[in-house]
Amino acid sequence: MCLILQAAFECMYTLLDSCLDRIDIFEFLSHVEDGLKDHYDVKMLTYLMVVRLANLSPGPVLQREFIFKSLP
Repeated sequence: MCLILQAAFECMYTLLDSCLDRIDIFEFLSHVEDGLKDHYDVKMLTYLMVVRLANLSPGPVLQREFIFKSLP
């Protein structure tokens, strides 16, 4: 199960490069929130997505409180 979930989050990371303009950022962030609660491998990939999203689309990221609550 963990490998499938990790592959899904890797696909999400790829989507940020290939079609950010076609993604509903707020829906995407809700799945990112789930990744921040998962196992180490998924969580690390999710932190990379948060950093990338903060650079590409800072407004929606700043509106999501969970990101700041989950930082170590």
